[in-house]
Amino acid sequence: MRQWALDAEHILNGSWAEIPEQGKNDKEIPPKKNLTNKEVGLRFDKFLQELGQKHKEEEMDQIEVKCLEEFLRVLTNLRSYLIQRYDLADFPRTNNEMESAILRVKARYRRISGRKHWNVYLL
Repeated sequence: MRQWALDAEHILNGSWAEIPEQGKNDKEIPPKKNLTNKEVGLRFDKFLQELGQKHKEEEMDQIEVKCLEEFLRVLTNLRSYLIQRYDLADFPRTNNEMESAILRVKARYRRISGRKHWNVYLL
């Protein structure tokens, strides 16, 4: 069951689109390929379809069938939210990048406004 989540993560993080290149010192350097929502959506839809077929074709115990049905239901309902980030050029891809972006916005606001604290801006 855990492999389903890992496969979905692999598709959504876009690492399948990176082709490693040989750099200096024979180290592999993964290039950044600009993915589109359409490419990721097609691959994700194919994954969901294959997982649904697996559900019908293979013998699974009842608990595993329930888990797979719930997993498919949740991914199908959240599909539009999971795949919309790829067409945004400067969208932070990881949690660390997101936190750094928020800190830059806060610092910029403090410099512009001359205030010491960000919290006043939120209120």
